[in-house]
Amino acid sequence: MKRLTNIFWIFIPILLGILFIILDITYVCPFNYYFHIPCPGCGMTRAFKLILQGNILEFLQYNILAIPLFIFIILSMIFLVVDIIKNQTKYLAYIERISQKYGVWIILAVLVVWMCNIIINGERL
Repeated sequence: MKRLTNIFWIFIPILLGILFIILDITYVCPFNYYFHIPCPGCGMTRAFKLILQGNILEFLQYNILAIPLFIFIILSMIFLVVDIIKNQTKYLAYIERISQKYGVWIILAVLVVWMCNIIINGERL
């Protein structure tokens, strides 16, 4: 069952990403719609679309946190596949340790980038 859950967490994001690109799905951010300011993740979907389409320079203007998040997602998928093949949970334990150790700094970085997005791009998003 655990192996099936890991496989689920690998392939669902891949399928969703492919659907977003192929179907060119757009949506309205509920946070932005109700509060009239961009949320911390505003621009991430557009940035990921641009990265996956190969527009590497253009994606930087949407959300700078897309770079580390995109790298993290790709590496996570690779390491989860390795964990599934080796039938272990070594990578998941590693992610848990990192989140406990650096969680406050990650949250702080998200808040700083969010404030910058509000100041710089608030009207555009």
